[in-house]
Amino acid sequence: MSKEYPMLYSPFKLKHLTLKNRIVKPAQWVIYAEPDGSVGARVIAFYESIARGGVGLITVEESICEYPEGASNIPHIRLDEDRFIPGLSELAKAIHKYDVPCFVQITHAGPAHNPAFSGTQPVAPSRLDPPAEPQMAVARELTIPEIKGLVEKYAQAALTG
Repeated sequence: MSKEYPMLYSPFKLKHLTLKNRIVKPAQWVIYAEPDGSVGARVIAFYESIARGGVGLITVEESICEYPEGASNIPHIRLDEDRFIPGLSELAKAIHKYDVPCFVQITHAGPAHNPAFSGTQPVAPSRLDPPAEPQMAVARELTIPEIKGLVEKYAQAALTG
């Protein structure tokens, strides 16, 4: 334990979860998912090496709840189908082997979706014209049923992840 930062290396309780220290690996898109969005050996090796290093918590990179519209580009870890559960389970086992809990960042690209990728226009809570960034396409406004559908997709992704 560091004498200079004793609190950093002390346990932290978050509701029913106790972290061995306060070092958190935040989400970042490392682009190691397989082309189909599954978790493969490269993703597992990356996060396992971080867990082995002694962090208290890992947040797995932005993982999409809808494909292809939820992706800004590829590859993203996918949470939109049950067929991705085995790879996610292997990832969790690799991280938990070092007594490190993990969270998954569930995301949807929204206005950052590239229409060249899927042929569909990006979406947002309201129309974004001009787009937020010059390289982005104009996003169309979601309908109320589409918003409710996306809420359900996030919920289903949480069950998967």
